[in-house]
Amino acid sequence: MLIKIKNTYYVFFLLIQSHMLFIRKLEENWEVIRNEGVALLGLPVQDGFRPEAENLRDIGDWKQYELFTKGRKITANCVKAPRTCSLIEQFPAAAGCKRGQVMVLNFVIYFKQFLQ
Repeated sequence: MLIKIKNTYYVFFLLIQSHMLFIRKLEENWEVIRNEGVALLGLPVQDGFRPEAENLRDIGDWKQYELFTKGRKITANCVKAPRTCSLIEQFPAAAGCKRGQVMVLNFVIYFKQFLQ
């Protein structure tokens, strides 16, 4: 149900508009994000990807490299992905989210499992 309050519509529109601008910026920089993510794959195990922490996957092997968690920047990780972190910092709703993470995911899906 929508509440017919003019200001509410306007605030909702601005929220959607700001999200779309951020998504567009991510799309425009997908190669930068990809290149930094690929470079992260070469890090030693102790500095690199960790097992995916929230058990979001059904199949395969998912790993994560956190850049922001619970509203805080992980500076040591952002040093290794500076341009991606810079993009995320431009969107406070993502960088400052107190209930989640911004991360690079690495996943391998085993097709044998997928087909069963």
